Amino acid sequence: MDKLAGMSEPWEMRDTDNPAATSSTGADARTALLRGFAELVLSRRYGDFGVASIIQAAQVARSTFYYHFAGKDDLLLENLRPFVETLAAMPQEQGVSPALEQWVSHIWTQRATARRLLGGPTGDKLQTLLADTLRERLSLQCVDISPDGLTMLAEQIAASSMALLRAWVGHRFSAAPPSVALSLRRGARALSHPREHS
Repeated sequence: MDKLAGMSEPWEMRDTDNPAATSSTGADARTALLRGFAELVLSRRYGDFGVASIIQAAQVARSTFYYHFAGKDDLLLENLRPFVETLAAMPQEQGVSPALEQWVSHIWTQRATARRLLGGPTGDKLQTLLADTLRERLSLQCVDISPDGLTMLAEQIAASSMALLRAWVGHRFSAAPPSVALSLRRGARALSHPREHS
């Protein structure tokens, strides 16, 4: 029987001191934290809620939160990891992937939230995560480039991708999501495969 479901025997205690304890498993707690965070970030300004609100939304203990995440920004980056992975795959893609199309459409649908998250310190952290992920992927593909060259290329692709998204959700230009997705992919591909575009 699940310890958090409540016990009928008085000598069985709820397992609230175990950081990984949840309604079922540690994986469930992580999922609950990611979902609770996503709900909060879509309904409130990122700066207007903290760890206490996330814990309440996920219905987990504070120790469970810190078992899985270092803080709110760590949770944000983990929540956006599929987005980052999609952007990091662009240099290898021959065309716009369905995942990229879906993410760009989602960003447009949630553009007010995206504008807040892509800007400022949060956007900087997201851009750093993207650059790090790109560097890892590019190191497998571009074996003839020095480590510094890989870092420079990854930083350039990450910065240009984030700049395009920030400008778009900031209404600096008007374009449909498929056009933005295509521009993102073309830019990443052109930077990583210059011989194709010379």
